[in-house]
Amino acid sequence: MSGKAATTGGSNGGSKRKSAMILNASTTPSTAAIRQLSARERRRKRKRLELEQKKKEPPIDEGAQVVCESFYEVAAVLGRRMRRGKSEYFIRWKGCDESQNTWEPAENLCDTALSDALQFARREKRRLQQMEQDERRLGLLSDEDTTKQEKNTTSKDNAPDAPPLHEKHDETQSKEVVSVTSSVNDEKELQEESSGDDMWNWNDTTERKFQSVERIHVNDPDAANKTKEARVNGIPVVLVGHVGWVNFAKQWLYKQNQNTTLPEVENSKKDGTSCCSDLKQMEKDVESSIRSGPDEEKDLDLTDGLYQLDMKRLMDGIGMEDVPVVRRDDTETAVHGVIKASKYLDACWPSAIDSKPVAKLFLEKWQFPLSDTAGRLLCHKSNPLPPDVLGEDLLKHWLNLEQCKEENPLQYLSMGREETEFSCKLQVNQGGLDRTMAPIVGQKEYILVHRVDGTNCMYHLDAQVGDDLDTYPLLAQARMWKTTVEPGEILLLPHGTHFQCRNLVPCLEYVRLHLDSVNLLPFLQSMMDGDAPELDHSGILWNCTRRLIQKMDHFVNDTQSRVKSKPPRRVPPICKEIIQTVHCLRSLRHIVQEVARRDAVRKAVKVGVNCHQSSSMLTPLSFDTTTKKTDAKIAPDWNVLVQDLDLCLHEFRYRRLEKIPILRHQKIKALNNPLPAAVIQQEAETVMVHNDTKNENNFAPVVAYDTDLENGYMSLPKLGGSTALHQVVDPQSLQQGDVVRVQLGKRHAKGWILSVEPNVHAAYISYEDYPSLYDEFQPCELLRKPSAWGIHAEIPQDSVKPGMVVMNKEEDRGIVQHVACETLYKVKVDVCRRQIERWFSVRSIFRIEEPKNTVATVGEVSAT
Repeated sequence: MSGKAATTGGSNGGSKRKSAMILNASTTPSTAAIRQLSARERRRKRKRLELEQKKKEPPIDEGAQVVCESFYEVAAVLGRRMRRGKSEYFIRWKGCDESQNTWEPAENLCDTALSDALQFARREKRRLQQMEQDERRLGLLSDEDTTKQEKNTTSKDNAPDAPPLHEKHDETQSKEVVSVTSSVNDEKELQEESSGDDMWNWNDTTERKFQSVERIHVNDPDAANKTKEARVNGIPVVLVGHVGWVNFAKQWLYKQNQNTTLPEVENSKKDGTSCCSDLKQMEKDVESSIRSGPDEEKDLDLTDGLYQLDMKRLMDGIGMEDVPVVRRDDTETAVHGVIKASKYLDACWPSAIDSKPVAKLFLEKWQFPLSDTAGRLLCHKSNPLPPDVLGEDLLKHWLNLEQCKEENPLQYLSMGREETEFSCKLQVNQGGLDRTMAPIVGQKEYILVHRVDGTNCMYHLDAQVGDDLDTYPLLAQARMWKTTVEPGEILLLPHGTHFQCRNLVPCLEYVRLHLDSVNLLPFLQSMMDGDAPELDHSGILWNCTRRLIQKMDHFVNDTQSRVKSKPPRRVPPICKEIIQTVHCLRSLRHIVQEVARRDAVRKAVKVGVNCHQSSSMLTPLSFDTTTKKTDAKIAPDWNVLVQDLDLCLHEFRYRRLEKIPILRHQKIKALNNPLPAAVIQQEAETVMVHNDTKNENNFAPVVAYDTDLENGYMSLPKLGGSTALHQVVDPQSLQQGDVVRVQLGKRHAKGWILSVEPNVHAAYISYEDYPSLYDEFQPCELLRKPSAWGIHAEIPQDSVKPGMVVMNKEEDRGIVQHVACETLYKVKVDVCRRQIERWFSVRSIFRIEEPKNTVATVGEVSAT
């Protein structure tokens, strides 16, 4: 077994095995037996062999070489079962395909392989316990199973009874509701028509106008320009004419041939001329002629709409997978539990044979590439769209998982019954990624709202499409679309689009997120805003750039080997794939260079500051590109990545020359006139880390630039041990016109109170490009939410939370540190002949310099 065996030989002794998961091949039990021994004889024989083996073994010398048998390295533990009271583990061997996976008893495992197997068993036990709790909470367990489990559960596990999830569709009740609502609407229309002018329709429902979504054929010569223009402008489109987008679903589908009948079977049943076995065989033959699956050699074409789901094959394929499930009648899209796919399909998917009630559950966004078994079964089978229509997907270079190498991990499957109305609120497509949605079986209706109007005209998604215009007047101004998507069509939603959907019939849908050179800028904007914390923007950008650089280096090396060979060999022309890679690298260079510039600014003005759990660029997170885990010791150097990009493109440019010219890198100028490092370190403030302990390596620079304000701050008196500066100020004694002392960093300055505002909802902001000297309170009503398309929307006061990225009226970007509702004082501060106005809380005001002045004095202060 070459490729699996790692045999070693030598003299006496042994050493520690370095492999994380190793299986001893020599301990495989023999399959032959001469006679059946009793239990006592087996025990005696085992002890005798062990004693003889110990006598033969020489003493272990630490300095001796390894003497051992052949070992096979274990790649992963996939399953566990009990056989004859002993545990066996399903092993995947490193370097072997799936057909060579075997079940091995626990005694065959040695070193850390056994500990990993035991850890897998504990993890599997916890997963099954959690799944049972979810099934019980979702109402999918039978009454007998529920009563058995209730006896074993503790008081902590007792949850309030969930409402019944099974119901039969009452058509009469729904018809009555529809008839009542329609009659009321008819009466309103009659009253409005009889009220006056009939040139216009005075019904408010006509003010909400839905546009039709444009259909673009992928083979249209102008399809690339139309698609790009729609994506840039935020207009959804439907792509038609593409086959093979859901090739992975071939194994689950069959086509019903309606022209085929069963006359012979029916006649045989009536006459009784055939036996039962012949009838069953005849039914199977006729059924196979009626149900024909798709051609395995051709791409799957769903445009005829005749394919149906083969539930048996679907069960066999993904029945053992864990899938997220939500309630069908919920207004939010939160996942309520994780259950087996077979459990969901059996309880929630309608069947023509079984008339049992169907549970009101929805399989919501199952990310199948992350599953080891489902990823190997479904990935690498979709036929991508033409590169001119939709560019190369950069997300496929993100992760390096075994089951989805060079494949986009952000792929999902959703599934559910038909819905009479939209059961969920408007959702937003965040993260700067475009979204494609394609039904495999069934039809789906979508309501789409433009990304700009979703915030302004939909009142931060508090308003829904069908709400009253008197309550939400701007609904009439929103750009909205309504469309029905069928199998064979692909709905393309640009980033930021708000959408709402419902199933017209039972539907299985395929969703895929996309990133290419067209939406790199909104992806960077999302990275800075931190609006999608579930995405690792830094890891995606870093890994995609590195993989494309490696791809281009292979091409350049091949070209150089041809040029330098004697005699020189012919250099082939550039293919479309390399041309597209060059375009992507040139676009990525500007994005990565901007990230490097912002990272340099952040390191200068936010050294060691861990902003309040935000995923934006302002938070100094570091990560490991291989494990996708944050680590304080491994930080990405974006400047090095920029230099690698420049070198890669430079070598590609001169690849046809025998000697490539030397590239001279240009240094990135991130800061203008920075202060000396000694001054910055001297004025830095030690900050608290997560465990509420101080660390000298975590500090917040108060100053960083050579500006008038920061130079003036350096000349202010420091906070000393004077008791006058630490006196508690009574908030009731502070009034407009008082002269006070306020704290600025490690120093204090003189100021005049301009106004007093009680009960102000304010947020303490730390700005992205400025040191802590500029941190300040800002009323929440003045804050705006940044957006990738340049229109900053207002934020409701209740929605301002710590960690949120906001912008002030001067469009300075910052992160909310904390939120408060208290009395704030607007103070004009004198910083060495430089006056600034800033909001302060009573905690930053030390003592009153002078008593309250007259109104004339206040006027003089304002004039000054």
